[in-house]
Amino acid sequence: MSQNSASAPVLGASYDAPRSRKQLTRRTMVAMALWWVIVLALVAVAFRWGAAVQRDRPWVKLGAAPLVGQEEDRGWDLRLSAKTVPAALAILLSLVVTPRIARRARWAVVLITTALSAALVSLLLALMDGRDGVLAPVEHETEYWAYLPSTGPAREFVSSYIERLTFMPVHYRGHPPGYPLFLKLLAWVGFDGSWSVAIVSMLCTAIVPVAVLLTASRLADVSYARRAAPYFVVVPYTLWAMTSADIVFSALGAIAVLLAVLAAQRARFWVLAAIGGGITFGLLAHASYGAVMFSFVLLGALAAVLRGPQCLPGRQRVPLWQRLRPLVVPGALFVVGVVAVTLPFVVAGFWWLDGATATKSWYWKGTAKFRTWTYFSLANATVAFIAVGPAVVHALPRVDRRVRGVIYGGVVSMVVATVTQMTRGEVERIWLQFYPWVVVATGSLTPKRRVLWLVSQAVLTFVLGITLLSKW
Repeated sequence: MSQNSASAPVLGASYDAPRSRKQLTRRTMVAMALWWVIVLALVAVAFRWGAAVQRDRPWVKLGAAPLVGQEEDRGWDLRLSAKTVPAALAILLSLVVTPRIARRARWAVVLITTALSAALVSLLLALMDGRDGVLAPVEHETEYWAYLPSTGPAREFVSSYIERLTFMPVHYRGHPPGYPLFLKLLAWVGFDGSWSVAIVSMLCTAIVPVAVLLTASRLADVSYARRAAPYFVVVPYTLWAMTSADIVFSALGAIAVLLAVLAAQRARFWVLAAIGGGITFGLLAHASYGAVMFSFVLLGALAAVLRGPQCLPGRQRVPLWQRLRPLVVPGALFVVGVVAVTLPFVVAGFWWLDGATATKSWYWKGTAKFRTWTYFSLANATVAFIAVGPAVVHALPRVDRRVRGVIYGGVVSMVVATVTQMTRGEVERIWLQFYPWVVVATGSLTPKRRVLWLVSQAVLTFVLGITLLSKW
């Protein structure tokens, strides 16, 4: 190996090796500065433009443009009281404890700690507004649980779902019938009530980081996933996790990707993983039409598997068709799992494509017709930057090649959702499926700046928590 190649960074090598400022080229520093100028300018324009939009056209229903507030003219209010203390203490404690545990504890302990901490922080942030902070979004007349008693028997509900969209609340119109059926199942086994729905959201808030970190550890290594773990606890999108069904969809997507990666890598019990991944993805598809966009995350993960060992220097490159061949059987089993979920819905009278077409029609009859794409293409990006936090924004331009697939898969999902106009606003909630995969980028942050960026995440999360009157 030549001297030049010895000094070059090795793809897939650990990012724990400190890099001095001298090693950072002037070109890299200028590029990063330009990146931040663009991001900050975009955020400033989105807020200023958004204020004018909601002043002149309150029927766009924002209230905290580009974010969504509780009312058309009520989105911000500073709330400091005794109820904010537990959340503040939990965030502060997580800043001290989670990085140490991530560095020193056993991998299983890291995962458990991250899961419990993420759920606790999310719950305490919601409780800053008391009981209503947790249950008001569940009990609102437009939400799933509030309308559930009017849905009737499960078979009849599914068979007439598309025809009855006219009489259903907005969340039913915007989604397939999968999640209401899940709530029916919970009620049938005795797990009923608004607190039950909130507990499901809390459990899924804990599941998401575990599944995402396990996937990152399979694509890169455990040390990389350890470095990213603390950022999943204080990420700003946790404000909307505890009070939204979309975190359930996010958990389904995360599990599907993890199982698909395990199957593609021929891990232990890979056959079950392939079928289970397909079943989970099928459940996601019948709970959220956003599964179409989420496919980019899944494809990105599989692309990362294919690039794995072959992208390291000194290894002979394998033709793409030869690398794809081992995925044929796991892919077929994955499809079998998807079909196994789809068939019962078809037999019951619901066809996914018909539902998606009907939802698109209703979408353009609703608030979307008042929301111009010119503004919301900018607003969507701004909300995404806010939801993932400054640490992720800083890490995005330089991420480890081993995990680029899932990270850029999440980014592409959001870009395509915006370009196709599938989403105009409200993406702090709708894009909860995509955000966790972008947070994986934080494992690439340089050692000397990790604490600083973690603190910046925590500060933004808490400030939003005490100032934003969110609808969810």
